[in-house]
Order: sequence, then structure tokens, then C-alpha cells
Amino acid sequence: MTTGCGRHPPERISACLFDLDGTLIDSEPLKNLAHVQAVHALSSGALPRAQDVVAAATNLIGVPTPDTAIDLIRRFGLERTVLARQRQLGLDAPWKAYAGLQQELYEKLQDQPGALSRAQFPHAVSLLKKVRELGLKTGLATMSFRRDVQHALELLGWSSDFDAVVTGDEVSRGKPDPEIYL
Repeated sequence: MTTGCGRHPPERISACLFDLDGTLIDSEPLKNLAHVQAVHALSSGALPRAQDVVAAATNLIGVPTPDTAIDLIRRFGLERTVLARQRQLGLDAPWKAYAGLQQELYEKLQDQPGALSRAQFPHAVSLLKKVRELGLKTGLATMSFRRDVQHALELLGWSSDFDAVVTGDEVSRGKPDPEIYL
């Protein structure tokens, strides 16, 4: 595999970087379902419609976890129950109470037999496998948290498919900033 551009000589491609969510797997439906379950668990009155929670969460894709949690807490009037959960768990911020519950629910959904296997994007996974067959280095650059990434890679049997993995909790600036790629 070579590439060339203008007067520059062709260079050999030596590595490929992949993203996880939305590239190798379609994790958003599971994450959205976990948001619905978290909002419903923390609602003290009438339960918001699932489609309203999904719409709100979908609009927040790519937004850092604290901002997502704060927005959903405010949007669905969860302040009182989240504050009680925060105190009960001894956390230092309300958003952590919401995010922790949503994360717990997301992990349970991931652990359901075949859930992540069904969420794979077959063509992207084939590309990953082909790149590995060609002996190229592979990297995973994802804004997900390391514990989530490791869990997903283990469930999918991909733990050894990446030479390097960089996660959102290891960088100070999120995408589209190039820090995670560098």
C-alpha cells in the first residue's frame, strides 16, 4: 500500500487508527437505552417518554460526560433525586451520581449475550482484521473511558487487536482536537 501526493514521494502506510463508538460498533442504541433507564430510575414524578430521553441523549453525542449528565438532569427535572443519590454514595458532584448509574446500566446491557456482537459494523471490523493481516500497526482513539473500552474489547475478543489504545480519560481535550491522535 502506498500513497503519493504531488511532488512528495509515495510513503508506506504503517499504521491505521480506528474509533470505537460509531466506527467499529454502533453503541449508541445501548447507551441511549441506559440513559432511558437511568432517567426513569431517577424520576420522582411521571416518567418521561423514552423517545424524549433518546432524542435528548442523541443530541448530546460527543459531549463530555459531565456536560451530558448535567443537561439530562436539568432537562428531566432529576435534581432532587440525583442530589440524594450523590449524598448516599458520597460523591463530590451531582453529575457523577447520574453518570455512575447510567454507566452501570450500560455495562449490564453490554453484558447481555451477543449485545455487542450484534452492534458491530461488519465492514469496519473486516477492515481492522485486514489491516492486522497485512502486519500494519493499529491504534484505537476513542473518547470513551478506558474501563468501558477494555470491557468492550474483552467482550468482542479484540483485546489483542490494537497496538495502542488511547481513551477520553487520558487526554485533556476531546475530539475534534487532535490530541488523542497525537
